[in-house]
Amino acid sequence: MKVVSGIQNPARIAILDPLRGLAAVSVCLYHFVCGNKDYLPQGDPLRSVASYGHLGVPVFFVISGFVICYSLGQRNYQLADAPGFLWRRLKRLEPPYLGAIVISVGLTILASRVPGFSGPKPEFTALQLAAHLGYGVEFLGFDWVNPVFWTLALEFQFYLLMALCFPLLNQQSGTRSLLPVIGLSLLYFVAMGHRSVVFHWMPLFTLGITCWAAITCRIRPVQALISYGVAGILVFVSTGAANLLAGLLTAAVITIFQRRPVSVYHTIPAWLGTFSYSLYLLHVPFGTRITNLSLRFPNEWWVRYLAVLLALALTIVVSRLFWHFVEKPSARWAQHRPAFIPAVPLSP
Repeated sequence: MKVVSGIQNPARIAILDPLRGLAAVSVCLYHFVCGNKDYLPQGDPLRSVASYGHLGVPVFFVISGFVICYSLGQRNYQLADAPGFLWRRLKRLEPPYLGAIVISVGLTILASRVPGFSGPKPEFTALQLAAHLGYGVEFLGFDWVNPVFWTLALEFQFYLLMALCFPLLNQQSGTRSLLPVIGLSLLYFVAMGHRSVVFHWMPLFTLGITCWAAITCRIRPVQALISYGVAGILVFVSTGAANLLAGLLTAAVITIFQRRPVSVYHTIPAWLGTFSYSLYLLHVPFGTRITNLSLRFPNEWWVRYLAVLLALALTIVVSRLFWHFVEKPSARWAQHRPAFIPAVPLSP
């Protein structure tokens, strides 16, 4: 098997799929169990475990930082390739995203017409829905039709940033690569606490970028430690110790296991990781409907636990179907010209 700069050449690095699968399931459990603060009492074991599920988000951000740099580096990306890169990203991600918007709106309207519905009546406007097309929902003061979409907006901003900045990172000289990597972390200060701007989250993305730069020998080990240190401090300051631990562990796992063959990871988490984008997009409109419905039944722990299992099972089934009929075709479409990076599944 051909190896480039110490990393396996195939577009898919085996360890990424189980990481994505575990991250997606973690986020699912967080929303199923903790989305309603009264779903399970304080101290309940499942609630205690699920309360950490939000850490799947920093895992996805670190993976994105690594994967995008790895993909672009494999193809020796130049600034002139930016239109093709962004067009491919849109073809790969927009069809599932648009489908998820339609599903989210449709299920919300249907749920509001079920007898016994007690939530606010859904009111969607044309401008609100149009704002989703350009990921401008929060900037225009609207609400997302699906609360997880906020991370997709950050991912899209990250692609725009990398389309401009990657040539600066893709240097073989350690110092010339290290400085722009650290510079990306320092963009945190530009955001000034605005969580809807990718700069606020760049230290997490930079952990993944540093991982890529280290294992492809763009920077030396000591330089990698400096970059990890700068990014780590800023992650701690901006989003807390838990996010820092999740981000560092993700970078460590990728670094340690990126050479393992694909056959090692034929596991359930790896299988879930193959359609983790669909799982992430659909778990709220489908899964939370089940947990909300369980609130109409006796307030027994086993009822709530069973509802969580059913919610997860339903989400997996519909997400797999969605992957087969929507996400997978869009991935194939993205492989058509202009094609200068390998098709690598996105993390939301």
